[in-house]
Amino acid sequence: MIRIYQKNHFYILLILNAVIWTILPVFFHKNMPLDMTELVSWGHEWQWGYYKHPPLSSWIAEFIMVFTHNGQWAYYATSQICVVIALLCTAHIAKDFLDKDYVFLSALLLQTIYYYNFITPEFNPNILQIPLWAGIILCLWRCVKTDKIIYWVILGILSACGILAKYYTAILLLSAVLMLIYVPQYRQIWKNYKIYCAFFIFLLYLSPHLMWLVKNDFQTFYYIQNRSDVVPAVSNHIIYPFKFFMAQSTAIIAAVIVFFVCYYKSVAIFPKFQIKDLEKSYFLFFMAIVPFLMTLIISCLLGIRLRSMWGTPLWNMVGIVLFFFFTDNTIIKQAKEKFIKNISISILCFIGIAMGAYSINFGLFFHERADFNGRTAAEKIFNIWQKELDNMPLNYVMGDLWLGGNIAYYLPHRASVFIDNDIKKSPWIDINLLKYSGYVMVWNADSEGKNIPNIYNRKNMPIVKYGTLDIPWHNNKKTVPYKMGWAIIKPH
Repeated sequence: MIRIYQKNHFYILLILNAVIWTILPVFFHKNMPLDMTELVSWGHEWQWGYYKHPPLSSWIAEFIMVFTHNGQWAYYATSQICVVIALLCTAHIAKDFLDKDYVFLSALLLQTIYYYNFITPEFNPNILQIPLWAGIILCLWRCVKTDKIIYWVILGILSACGILAKYYTAILLLSAVLMLIYVPQYRQIWKNYKIYCAFFIFLLYLSPHLMWLVKNDFQTFYYIQNRSDVVPAVSNHIIYPFKFFMAQSTAIIAAVIVFFVCYYKSVAIFPKFQIKDLEKSYFLFFMAIVPFLMTLIISCLLGIRLRSMWGTPLWNMVGIVLFFFFTDNTIIKQAKEKFIKNISISILCFIGIAMGAYSINFGLFFHERADFNGRTAAEKIFNIWQKELDNMPLNYVMGDLWLGGNIAYYLPHRASVFIDNDIKKSPWIDINLLKYSGYVMVWNADSEGKNIPNIYNRKNMPIVKYGTLDIPWHNNKKTVPYKMGWAIIKPH
């Protein structure tokens, strides 16, 4: 049996797991995913913010696309790098909290959590938060234990990166502040100049985005408000936090079951909750539990609808929490070895099950976005453009973020997307330059009709030609083709 609780085998398994999770979507996901479409469409413009999210995930997506010459595999690999970094950070934290035989198991136990397997192929702001949260927690622990300036500097940088990935990181940072206020032995830190150095660095790295927010009327906050906006009702204050609680419980239930069942079968007694070290217990509580509780409390007080995927970065510490609070250091050696063997086998089995489920899902069932043939659609549009406009460069595509993003990405030379004909969503668009260059419109002809939708009509548009195209699906040739509307707008 592979002793995955040992360092070398742990690293081998991490690499092997990352490679397989990179290969699987390359094999099954012929077209780029929705999140990738969004990120590369935004990142191509190198803005300090976008109407949905802060910029960091888009910058990373664009960088890897440029660096690998639009290698879609690199997008999937980036997600797995995020997971590997998170597990390594978690293992480094665990070294100070757990018995050495449990360190790597506590990190690998995260592989049984939904957010660390099935959804990881799609790199997005949620996935990016996983390693950033793990890094912030690790640096914070090093800060309070060693008080070295280097850790405070890194903490400031990582905290800013966390906000630039997604504003939800503020929940973790607020939990950290509450911990430094509440725990008696940490209160003296507020008298130390180093924490204020970290805060200064945090603001320094964040300042360009803050200026972008002011300049763009806090656009991302309006988007968040619209995403969580609901018809006011008293029941919202109960239903929405309850739904989020159930969604997160479902996400981590496999890890909890695997731990408790393996422990009971090995030691022959049910594990009991116990506090071994008060300071470490406080740290785990504020870093692992408080962010989740704060999210529920905010939803409960304001009646905000929470998206289940917002909980993606919450659970880096689950393995450490289970091993720290529920393992007994006095159990006999044979029972401990049996526990390690059982939980190792269970983790490996679960990793295999997750990979099998992903393969079956995308191999046997139709997925509109995964099976969409964006490359063929872009080739057809480009051929029409060249025929009508005598080989002029195609620099702009107007359409929704999904279809327009696909066409812009798969063109021989990537184009800019004019999202929904909305300058607020696409502040990089210069209208005069758009008119001077000409552009292509695309839309879903099945849902929006064969004629140009009103949303895309602009005053005195010189339309060269318009029509529809049938785009066959990648893996479902017998399925009715995707009907795409298109229009060519000549330079004017």
